Amino acid sequence: MTIAQIKDMLDAFKDDDLYMPVMLAVSLGLRRGETLGLQWRNVDLENGLIKIRFNYTMVGDMSRTFSARMKKYGLPGIRFHDLRHSNAALMVGQNVPDKGGSDRLGHSTIQIYTDLYGHLERSVQEQIAETIEETIWGK
Repeated sequence: MTIAQIKDMLDAFKDDDLYMPVMLAVSLGLRRGETLGLQWRNVDLENGLIKIRFNYTMVGDMSRTFSARMKKYGLPGIRFHDLRHSNAALMVGQNVPDKGGSDRLGHSTIQIYTDLYGHLERSVQEQIAETIEETIWGK
């Protein structure tokens, strides 16, 4: 999803009972089961921390409900899990270090993160060329 689509989706869901799971999934990259398994004792509002301790596996109803609501609100037909991918794409687009993105998404290795989302990065050579061009010619 684009940033504009994410903002439209969050606006459409603002009065919906799925707002919190949708917002958490797209902003934190949580899986469906992690979203549903979240408990208040694992939320530290004072320090801005959420600890993921539980992962529900029976999440089919939420997926169907999410898809129906996306259609109802005239939003792109995506799966709930695609919110996680949108979060990863945002991190890649903002040049978040691979280690940080991998840790945030709970991947066991950085390699998983780079295998899944590395194609979203501009080529390293392209970045180098732009940096050199800016340095020499101030463009």
